[in-house]
Amino acid sequence: MRWLTAALLGASAACTPFVVASGPPPAVVASVEVDVEVSAPAGDAVASVDEFRDALAPYGTWLDDPELGAVFEPGAPDFQPYANGRWLSTEQGFAWVSDEPFGWACYHYGRWAWRGRWRWVPDTQWAPAWVEWRELDGVVAWAPLGPDGRGDGPTHRWQGAYARDLLTADLRSRRLGLDWLTARIDHGRRFEHRGHTRDGRRWQLGPSDEWMHAWGVDGRHVPLPGREVGRFDRDHRRELDEQRAADRRRAEEEARAQQARDEEARRRAEHDRNDREAQRLRDDAARQAREAQVLDEQRRREAQLEADRRAREEAARRAREAQVLDEQRRRDAQLEADRRAREEAARKAREDQIAAEQKQREEQKARDAQAEADQKQRAEAARKAREAQIAAEQKQREEQKARDAQAEADRRARAEAARKAREAQIAAEQKQRDEQKQRDEQKQRDEQKQRDEQKQRAEAARKAREAQIAAEQKQRDEQKQRDEQKARDAQKQRDEQKQRDEQKQRDEQKQRDEQKQHDHRTRDH
Repeated sequence: MRWLTAALLGASAACTPFVVASGPPPAVVASVEVDVEVSAPAGDAVASVDEFRDALAPYGTWLDDPELGAVFEPGAPDFQPYANGRWLSTEQGFAWVSDEPFGWACYHYGRWAWRGRWRWVPDTQWAPAWVEWRELDGVVAWAPLGPDGRGDGPTHRWQGAYARDLLTADLRSRRLGLDWLTARIDHGRRFEHRGHTRDGRRWQLGPSDEWMHAWGVDGRHVPLPGREVGRFDRDHRRELDEQRAADRRRAEEEARAQQARDEEARRRAEHDRNDREAQRLRDDAARQAREAQVLDEQRRREAQLEADRRAREEAARRAREAQVLDEQRRRDAQLEADRRAREEAARKAREDQIAAEQKQREEQKARDAQAEADQKQRAEAARKAREAQIAAEQKQREEQKARDAQAEADRRARAEAARKAREAQIAAEQKQRDEQKQRDEQKQRDEQKQRDEQKQRAEAARKAREAQIAAEQKQRDEQKQRDEQKARDAQKQRDEQKQRDEQKQRDEQKQRDEQKQHDHRTRDH
């Protein structure tokens, strides 16, 4: 009887991979291996990996990996294996039924390798799913197996759901969050529940029926959907071959249509690009013309302003020079009139003197006729008087010449003084312009200084506002952190309460199971 009891306990242990324990979950440890015989799946498997190449080509790219050889890379860059689909509990274990058109191949043959993104390594050995399993106190997690039979890839390769949701049709919407799962996956326990067929094929079965029952899940098996999991009979394979041929033809037609669309799009793009380039050139030409017109107009205005300024300066200079010349001409005319008046007076005096002399000569001649003797004396006296007169006239002419020379010198001195006065006036005006220019430049510097000071004050005000905003943001962040910490503490309390409740339920279930086993052993005994 003791031997029979030990055998029954051993059989019970063989059927149950592990017993849910109370308390916090331990670190990852391997469960006791359970290897049971399962029935071989119906239908034919794939005979050669060559069958995958044409079938999967429309849905991604085949590559040559230096380590793995020929691999298939799905087209979606964010692709995740075992994410789009659902689990079925079958006689051959948990089978993955994918929503993706290539799922019949990639999830039931071969393995997945992570090379910055997921790549499928083909193989001809079939399984309901090539994944590793873990249990986290009522949560089931799964991840793709790598080519070496172990998990391969980053932490986010794991996906999971509560046991009660594992077999639901809308599994995708019931999966647990990645952050929650990543933080806890290292504390999970592995399912080592393997199955084998009589011809020696082996694979992971997934959670056992007993474990699923322990969490209130009805794990009744359903028939294996052959075509959806890569198992084909003769009719199915013929349909698959026809479907693949149709897919190839459709892919070729789509490729040709896409090539035609690409060519048309390229021509349209080229035409649009040429139109845009022509429009851009026209716009550039119009813009350059407008800019040139504006620059020409600005140059004309500046040239007109400069010409007006120079004309005003030239008119003012000419007016000043004309005024100086008029004054000089008036002075010269007055001097010339004075000189001519003096010369006319001297000429009239000489003519009067000559007339007087002529009268005297006539009178003298009349007297000479009367007195010959006195004539010589008078003639001599007259000669001497004439010589004296000539000397006096010569002296007057020399004095007049000296006066004319002095007047000419005075005129030249006045002209030189007037020229120097004009130059001094021009220099004074130039000095005034320079001073005005300096005042304008100083005014511009002062205005620039004021603008710089105003800019500095604005920059200081902006920095003050930014500092105030940063302080307010810091206060908001601190308040947010306090609120988040408060929410986390509340969530932690709720999680702890939930864990205590679930632990209590497990303990009660365990007691019921132990009581049931004890009753069963008692009846057997």
